[in-house]
This record gives sequence, C-alpha cells and structure tokens, in this order.
Amino acid sequence: MAVGIYNGSAINVRITNGETTVRSVLHEKIHFGDLFTAWNVDDSLASSASINVFLRPTGESLHIRVAAEAGGDATLEMFEDPTTTADGTTFTPVNHRRIDPIPTLQAGVFTDATVTVDGTQLMEYKLPGGSGGNAAGAGAVAFGEMITEVGKEYLIRLTNDSGQAQIAAVHVELYEEDLEARFFA
Repeated sequence: MAVGIYNGSAINVRITNGETTVRSVLHEKIHFGDLFTAWNVDDSLASSASINVFLRPTGESLHIRVAAEAGGDATLEMFEDPTTTADGTTFTPVNHRRIDPIPTLQAGVFTDATVTVDGTQLMEYKLPGGSGGNAAGAGAVAFGEMITEVGKEYLIRLTNDSGQAQIAAVHVELYEEDLEARFFA
C-alpha cells in the first residue's frame, strides 16, 4: 500500500495481483471503519440560543471536519480547552462502515455541554441566512480538516442570530490519529 498526493488530496494506491486500485484516504477510512459522524440538531432553536458538540479526545488527536446549517443568520464557532460544569448528553457517533463488527470511537462526544468559559477561539464563521420573515437559511462547511491537540477538549457551537426560532444543525466528521498509522506503514 502506498499513499500519494493527487490534486491536493491524499490518495491510497493498492497493487494486488497486477491490479491497481486508487481510493481517497477518506474513502479508505470508511472501509477500515475509522470514520465517524456526530451531530446536534434543533428543529426550533430560539433566537440567541446555541447548540453545541463537545469533544474529549482520549489519548490520541482527532481529525475533525465541521459543517453547519441554520434556517436564518447564525454564527459557528470552535473553541479549544473550554471549561464545563457538565458534559451534556453522551452521543455515540455513527461509524460510516456498517458491516459487523462495527468499530467504536474512543473519544468522548457530547451534545449540549454546560460551558462556563469558552476557552481559546479557533474559528468563527457567519452563516448569512437572513432574519425575521426574510430568513432563507444557510449552510457552511467550516474548514477542510483540523487536527486536535492531545490532552485538550474542544467545543463546536452554533448560535441562532436570526431574531426568531429557526432550525439549526452541527455535523462533525471525525477519526482518531492512531488510525493514521496504517496508511503510512
């Protein structure tokens, strides 16, 4: 197995019995059972209210990609090392590989943690979806990929800025760093 770069994307090249197979590394992660998705959705998030996904890596860095949607204006933020008084609801991320046995993610993932201090802001995105009766909705893929630091926790928060209740959603794709080793062995 070899890994190369093609058009800025990592690819995996396999040669077996003279046959060559080329897959993106992300596609290969699905085959190995390494890619997970977590989310938090609110069908009627009040104006100025927030939903969040709280991540607690366990000994390995996480690779994460974030997407968000809102029914009106919203702000998407990511923080490192927030202070929480309660983790919120434990969320079991869904593995993209649905063949038994289905691997599980070691990191802790929670929705709606009680946050007392945000921590260091790593990013902020405005989703211009409109406000009041003119809201049309917005979506954003916040960034390509971020690798978290071992021993730090992360908060991803979406705040409704539209002036009225709107649907809102945060989706996080993630995989753990130690699973990277098989691509570079």
